[in-house]
Amino acid sequence: MKIIIQKFPFDKNGDPLLDMDDMAVMHDNAMRMIGQAIGVDVLSTFADVDVEDIADNKASTAATDDLERIERNVFNQAGVS
Repeated sequence: MKIIIQKFPFDKNGDPLLDMDDMAVMHDNAMRMIGQAIGVDVLSTFADVDVEDIADNKASTAATDDLERIERNVFNQAGVS
């Protein structure tokens, strides 16, 4: 399983650059984009975080390849590097 984490930025004073409504819309959009991807979820946060692969190490190579293909496709369609 993979968790896609989107971190919302702060300005130099430590205030969020977006209001809560905008952040909620961004989170909902990310969920809609990858909502059908198996083994992928979205976390939206202010905290510093990293993407962690929490996949079962016993997963087959085919399942892993399919997930990576889906993940690449989602990011390519979203225009995210």
